[in-house]
Amino acid sequence: MKKIIQNTLLILICITALVSFGYISLTFVGGGDFKAPFAGGTTAVTTSQTTTKVPSTTHKVTTTKPATTATTITTTQPSSAVEVENFTIIDYFPLSLASGGSWDIKHCQGMAIDQENGFVYYSYTNTFVKCDFEGNAVGSITGIEGHLGDICFNEKDGKVYASLNPEGKKALYLAIIDVDNLNELGVDAVKGKLIRTVHLTHVWEDFKAKVKNQGKTWSRRYGVSGTDAMCFGPSFETGKGHYLTVSCGTTPQTQRTDNDYQVLVQYDVTGWWDKYGQPLDYKKVHHIGPEKMHGKFFVYTGNTYYGVQTMTYFDELNLWLLNVYSTRKDNFPKYNLFIVDGDVKPKEKSLKGQDKKDVQKVLTLYKDGSYDEATKIYGWRISDGAKGMEYLFNGLFYIIHPYKTWYGKQTGVAYLYVWNPSDTTPFAIAAGVDDDYTIVKKAVQTTKQDK
Repeated sequence: MKKIIQNTLLILICITALVSFGYISLTFVGGGDFKAPFAGGTTAVTTSQTTTKVPSTTHKVTTTKPATTATTITTTQPSSAVEVENFTIIDYFPLSLASGGSWDIKHCQGMAIDQENGFVYYSYTNTFVKCDFEGNAVGSITGIEGHLGDICFNEKDGKVYASLNPEGKKALYLAIIDVDNLNELGVDAVKGKLIRTVHLTHVWEDFKAKVKNQGKTWSRRYGVSGTDAMCFGPSFETGKGHYLTVSCGTTPQTQRTDNDYQVLVQYDVTGWWDKYGQPLDYKKVHHIGPEKMHGKFFVYTGNTYYGVQTMTYFDELNLWLLNVYSTRKDNFPKYNLFIVDGDVKPKEKSLKGQDKKDVQKVLTLYKDGSYDEATKIYGWRISDGAKGMEYLFNGLFYIIHPYKTWYGKQTGVAYLYVWNPSDTTPFAIAAGVDDDYTIVKKAVQTTKQDK
């Protein structure tokens, strides 16, 4: 018996040493840290099925009856549906994705997917990880100072774009990451020369500005505190083109009224790696970036805790999903997800809560989910999404669920969801959805406040 105990202790010591030095990663989830996917259904982690390339799928567009209208609705247009035929969900994507290991970091901040080549990318605030669809980490960048925020993959140039707010915020960067050459673990953020930075002058101008509101002088116009969420999609104004949309974070100051909009800027980033990109160097902060932006837009949601955390574009239904940490202001609904309706073009409006008249291009929220009569705001209360959300196609999304391992490190699992709106959530976990389904968008509804 004594020998058995000694051998058992020796094995435990060896396992502990291997974990400490990173040779193995134990990502057990459970106990008090485990949260089931918010839409219910199967929660088992399935990573044995792999996908390297995703075939194109033809969408059959039909029409359905107009959606039920509320008492404030004055006009409607027919709603549309995309019927998905001969399609098996798990033939394309695993029902869940492991995120390559666990780290001593705050939390997962975003994800991006290269569907053509079968790679998944994760932002962990100071660490960037490249994985395959089996959940194996095939490359990582460490030693990122400041805050590495949301990320998105640009299929036009094969690079990952990320928000990067350096320590001290002496600049506000868009980081461009050369993921093709990221093929080993632990690459140094500076010495590896895989990251170039572009300064976002237009966001910086709002960040540095001082304004009057409620009888006080405040730093940061509109409450702009940096950058975070981003994704690629068309122009809000024309519905065409390929633009990077960047969300400007907002300070959670409850005493002011001029910070109740999400601020989104759009850029054409073609050629930015060579034209503006500067090698990451924390000792030499630069302000080199574009002089023009494609457009600046506002979304009335009420102030949220540091703005939009993650953003993704749902192209079939022309919707922009904005995931946030809910507001700290008691006069606004505590939603975690807002959706912008891309079928409604921006309208020139005077912004609410400003001391002086300020006319800007304002976007319209998609009229579905929960509705707050007092503020006229639509949204959803969901438990996850702010740590990472990525739209795929055919109504499929990966949504990150963050976990803490039993030995105190952070990790995450991306679960596969299907667009299936209800009053409480726009998603259903894909494990419980039949192979053939229809993704539907409600009718475009025009209310009195939209005019």
